[in-house]
Amino acid sequence: VAQAGLLMALMAAACAQRLQAPHALQVEALATPVGVDAARPRFSWRVAPQDGVCGARQTGVELIVFRVTGAGSELHYNSSFVNTSAHFLDYPGAAPALASLERYEWTIRAFDSDGAPTPYAPRTWFHTGMLAASAWANASWITGGPDRNLLRSTIALPGKGVVQAAAMVAGLGFFQFFCNGIQVGLPAPDVSRKHDGGWTMYARRAAYVGLDLTTCMQDVASGPDGTNITLGVWLGNSWFNSAGWYARGPYPFPSAQNGGGFSYDQPNQLLAVISVLFSD
Repeated sequence: VAQAGLLMALMAAACAQRLQAPHALQVEALATPVGVDAARPRFSWRVAPQDGVCGARQTGVELIVFRVTGAGSELHYNSSFVNTSAHFLDYPGAAPALASLERYEWTIRAFDSDGAPTPYAPRTWFHTGMLAASAWANASWITGGPDRNLLRSTIALPGKGVVQAAAMVAGLGFFQFFCNGIQVGLPAPDVSRKHDGGWTMYARRAAYVGLDLTTCMQDVASGPDGTNITLGVWLGNSWFNSAGWYARGPYPFPSAQNGGGFSYDQPNQLLAVISVLFSD
């Protein structure tokens, strides 16, 4: 009996530990995504028990979202306690709206079955894309003309700190984006992915991609007087600037000539918005 009592006491002591802090934080199933264009994005995470925990489980969470500013960050939303055992949470419709082209940081903590909270997870971030058509209002489609697929522009950055920078880019048909000669956006070590964008029904919609330019611009803007930075886009044909085999007989598919959508035989085009947040 004494041995059994001692064993029960040891088990109770071991079970006093709780859940670990949430980890593997994601927004829209991606870690630190750029170009989130869901007005109510889904946050997700994982939780695990601490060593020696017996039957620990999540019964609630607290989500905190911060908006990144030139001076740091400011509180944007605090969910307070949310009663849920799920490991995902949609951004509430009643919460302050997210804005286009903003970077947000966020953290979360979980509560176990006894109501004990975990530590907050280390902050991570996401960058919103175009949450409304009006976000494209100051941008226009440009082209280099027939057979001119390399577009390039040099801009001057002032001599002040860059907090974050991003590009929202649509290139028809495919594209590669370069910042000071370095291709941006390839998810190393995935060397099989060479181009961004993709085929759509171009007469109805064009896909865009969010790219993080923060590191590139921070490196360039580190000089005391600012430095020029060169941004370039190399456009590829896809089925946009090509008659394509779908447009030729004997295949009875739609074509540019009969108003279809498989290929358009048009000059390659670019639509891009660059946003930069400075420290001031």
